[in-house]
Amino acid sequence: MIYQKIMDDNWNIKAFGTRIRSLRGAMSQTTFAELLGVSQEDVSRFESGNRIPSLPLLLRLSSMHRVSLDWLVKGQNDTGEGLAGEPAGLPPQEEILLDRFRQLTRKDRSLLLTLADRLHH
Repeated sequence: MIYQKIMDDNWNIKAFGTRIRSLRGAMSQTTFAELLGVSQEDVSRFESGNRIPSLPLLLRLSSMHRVSLDWLVKGQNDTGEGLAGEPAGLPPQEEILLDRFRQLTRKDRSLLLTLADRLHH
């Protein structure tokens, strides 16, 4: 049922794979796979968009990384917008950057914003 709904909404499976990849961060696929209880090949297939994880695995990913299922599956929060009020469908590189920013400590976020301000001017 969830898969049919996704497909009916013109779901972008490549962007979904990119979001899974961003959750993995610097961790190897093998280590990430061990944490999830799947094979390294499964992680590779998820990230490349060649396989869709089961609902229990999606729930585990969502819980482990403190992201909503809406964001994980469709790149949106439950209002249909991208997270932080951004329009849905950010380019993959920006999705990764935003996800990694959210994983930083408050102090590191502040440091990164200061650096971005300096680079911008």
